[in-house]
Amino acid sequence: MAYLLINNKNIIIFDYFDVSLAYQDKRRLSKLLRVMKKDGYTSFIVSNDLVYLSTIVDKLMIIKSGSIIYDGLV
Repeated sequence: MAYLLINNKNIIIFDYFDVSLAYQDKRRLSKLLRVMKKDGYTSFIVSNDLVYLSTIVDKLMIIKSGSIIYDGLV
């Protein structure tokens, strides 16, 4: 991961970015993330809102108590 971050500036990590966002702000952010994806950006998103994530991601990993319980396509 560190290697990717150092050598590829098109990776962005969002850590619970959506916690305090209103619905309209989440919609705007979703549009921005789609544009960034088309421009070649990779995003890692940490969130508890699986419903929201399922509308904006291609791949999902769910970690519970330190163990991966799901890793696959949405």
